[in-house]
Amino acid sequence: MNFLSEEELESVKLTPEDIQELMLEHQKLMLELNPPKSDGICLRITISEQHELYAMERISGIKEICDLTLDVAPGFMTQQGVVTDKELARISTINNLQRLEVKYMPVTGEFLKYCGSLEKLCSMEIQQCLLEDLFFDYLPIISSLEYLTICGEENFRIPKFDNLLKCKKLRHFSLDCSDYHDDFISRLPSHPTLKSIDLHGNELTGKKLDFLREMCSLKDINLATNKIDDRGVKYLMNSIPPTLDDLGVGSNQITDAAMPIIAENKSIRVLALNYNRGITDKGIQVLGKMQQLRHIFLGNTQVTLEGAKELQETLRKCYISMGDIEGVGKDISLAALEYPEDYD
Repeated sequence: MNFLSEEELESVKLTPEDIQELMLEHQKLMLELNPPKSDGICLRITISEQHELYAMERISGIKEICDLTLDVAPGFMTQQGVVTDKELARISTINNLQRLEVKYMPVTGEFLKYCGSLEKLCSMEIQQCLLEDLFFDYLPIISSLEYLTICGEENFRIPKFDNLLKCKKLRHFSLDCSDYHDDFISRLPSHPTLKSIDLHGNELTGKKLDFLREMCSLKDINLATNKIDDRGVKYLMNSIPPTLDDLGVGSNQITDAAMPIIAENKSIRVLALNYNRGITDKGIQVLGKMQQLRHIFLGNTQVTLEGAKELQETLRKCYISMGDIEGVGKDISLAALEYPEDYD
């Protein structure tokens, strides 16, 4: 069995000769997916400007591919109309495909309507592909979809988020598009099977997340790099379901004033507060009430090593990560004073 090194995978440039070599020399590769499904070829390709259409034809002929990453060089703004939805739809013949990542291709998402035959496709990431609202119309065609990530898309106006409910196996949804605000995100449905939501990098204040309350399977949510302040924390903590055990609110506008509100929660086990410069030694001590905590991130706040050590005297089963400490230059994690069997 032949393997491509990580360096080789990242540096491949697709020409007719490259594809022919891949087909002849590289057989089935072991692939570690989340979750792993089966053996197959892991192919990460930058399609060169000279061979776009030829590339799609040849890629679709490699039936053993189970993990496929496609992007366009030198940049999608110069490639408009070259790799079309029709050309990308050729991947619908790769029956073994389990994970698909498409970057910088100016497609609308219409190619999905040809992908109903991809019964193993469980993970899809789309980045800066100029997607339109109709993308969500076609999404339910892929019945096996479990993980969906959409990044850097700015064309959505009135997307039919309700179609996510038709993706009955969906477990993780990520929407990172920079300028999407509370009213936009509030259209998300209360999906019954979602375990993880990533909404980092938007313009959220935390005030319109009521849809989370009915998500009875939700385990973790990432709201880092938004505009959540202390008032937003109050709305947020009233919206999260009791099943949630992992909350990320790093890189927001949270201060000590929000710590008593967070401290009332009895289910969160992992809490990320890093990069909130308004949090200090004094504010975090109230978090000692959260005896269920197993990991807390306090790096790049105003919390000192001494303040973190004081907190750990109360949270004896919790790891406290402090990030890079000035004068030390590496990540510091305070080991829990007790090592619980249920730590993960």
